[in-house]
Amino acid sequence: MTRAAQVAFSAVSKAHFPQPLFPSLSSTFHGFVASSPCNASSSIALPTPPTTSSKVQTALPILKYSLSLTLQHFFLFAANLIVPPQPRLSHFRYLDDNSLSFTVAESTTDFTLLTSDSPQDVRNWHPLIPTLSPPRVEQHGTRVNPLVVIQVTVLPNSGFSICLTFNHLVGDGRSLHHFMKFWASLCKARGDMASLGTPLSLPSHERDRVKDPKGLKLVYLQELENHESQSMELTTIMPDVFTDEVRSTLVLSREQVEKLKKWVSLKCVSNDSGLLHISTFEVTCSLIWVCMIRSEESRVNRVAQDSCDELCYLVFLADCRDSPEISLPSTYFGNCLASCIVSIKRHELVGENGIVEVAKVI
Repeated sequence: MTRAAQVAFSAVSKAHFPQPLFPSLSSTFHGFVASSPCNASSSIALPTPPTTSSKVQTALPILKYSLSLTLQHFFLFAANLIVPPQPRLSHFRYLDDNSLSFTVAESTTDFTLLTSDSPQDVRNWHPLIPTLSPPRVEQHGTRVNPLVVIQVTVLPNSGFSICLTFNHLVGDGRSLHHFMKFWASLCKARGDMASLGTPLSLPSHERDRVKDPKGLKLVYLQELENHESQSMELTTIMPDVFTDEVRSTLVLSREQVEKLKKWVSLKCVSNDSGLLHISTFEVTCSLIWVCMIRSEESRVNRVAQDSCDELCYLVFLADCRDSPEISLPSTYFGNCLASCIVSIKRHELVGENGIVEVAKVI
């Protein structure tokens, strides 16, 4: 059971910041996730000792105050995505009366179960996840879409969770991580930035530094705006979609990862591939991908002979802020991602040295 109270939340000081929907994009690097509307949620569960659960109530005003200070610098999170009728271009708009929805809820969900690694019903998390409001329609059919919503859920005598749902058009995972770290630091300092030993890194909004020599911005905008109206509603997580699924956390220890990296490196050397340095990302993706494909095959017991040579694809995103072609500051706020695609034949992927073969192609 969950009870909630919702308030509008804005920055302490206001700013006016109309911005294009997309930064200028190069021919190679762009905000991949910005090419289609999608939302994501990020959750943090914080335990408190049962004898001091009242501290949660004390923490809430500090959370709200530090959030208000944080939004002074990350004001696009309080902005809206404006989608006017064609041929006008979509853009971000931040006005003096903009605000962010901040919900405080209480739930009887089992905190220990939520934070455990064991399998659990995916619906356990649904009451904790806030939903972005549908867009409102202004004159001439212009749609105004909120970008971020936050919910703090108190679990009595256990702790509380902070869950943020945001539209990926406003920023990538690194931008969100920067926002959360900034907010957490201000919260720890009780809103007193002067008391922080190290100055906080401010976000950079210099979108004009990203060049677009091949006009990809207009291509992506046209693709986005050609969606049917219902596709542009920027729908968020639907609570009733997954009703017979479970979620669990599989943990790889540092020791296990190092052993796996060493094993892959030695295999590569013995095969004269010359690949000596293997990253944690490479071995983790390799392990997960191989396990997924082998799991699919085990469910059907066998694979048709003609499917052994079919190509399997892995798609992942790479941060391009440090790329020489774009060279943006690490604090750049927005999307700065490139999509990477690797392929390998199925029989190689599920073979005895599948993890090694996948690590090599990644």
